[in-house]
Amino acid sequence: NDTLLNYVVVSDTTYARDEAAITGLVDNSLGFNANTGNLGNIYDANAGLIVKSISFFCAAPTEAEQVTASMYSITGGLPDVNLGTSAPYTFTADDNTNGVFLTLPLPTPVAVAAGQQFYVGADQLGQSNLTLGFNSNVFTDNTVFFQVAGGGWLEINVGTGGAFIGSFIVRANLDLYDQVSESAFAKEISVFPNPSNGKLYIHNNGQKENMTVTVFNNLGQTV
Repeated sequence: NDTLLNYVVVSDTTYARDEAAITGLVDNSLGFNANTGNLGNIYDANAGLIVKSISFFCAAPTEAEQVTASMYSITGGLPDVNLGTSAPYTFTADDNTNGVFLTLPLPTPVAVAAGQQFYVGADQLGQSNLTLGFNSNVFTDNTVFFQVAGGGWLEINVGTGGAFIGSFIVRANLDLYDQVSESAFAKEISVFPNPSNGKLYIHNNGQKENMTVTVFNNLGQTV
């Protein structure tokens, strides 16, 4: 029996807080009625990275309404400076009927240094509820926020009086820029949530059998 050993640096991947990619379940869909706003998640850059695009799921958006995706820096634990906003997407009748998973590219990829945080969110531009996907299985304090009509940022569990505890299905698509060559094998791997609250998921879209996963910390030690 031959053994194929792959050492993989995940250098083209997705940061996600929800586990809908594993379960296929969307627990709720949220947005604003008769208002505009933004909803999304904060992520940690554990290594230097470049955010290229933002993906998110809308369950039943209103036809002809528009949405953009935005990235913000973090100051004092809250989204602060807008680092980039995608071109708007106009929802179709099919999106309303079947739901839609969108990936909107940022106009210019945004570099984030190791150790910094950043926020990615979906911008509801119209007055109809965005129906942004929400997953209740994974929640980390001080990471899931919304903003109504350009007002202050509110953490989801606080701003809704505890009615919603979980994470939005809003994901950052990125490259690492540590000069490590990409592996085609690595492109099939997603690791989330980031940061982890003790439970970490590794989702493999490629090879499904005869695999061994070893996790190393920043010191190169096996955990």
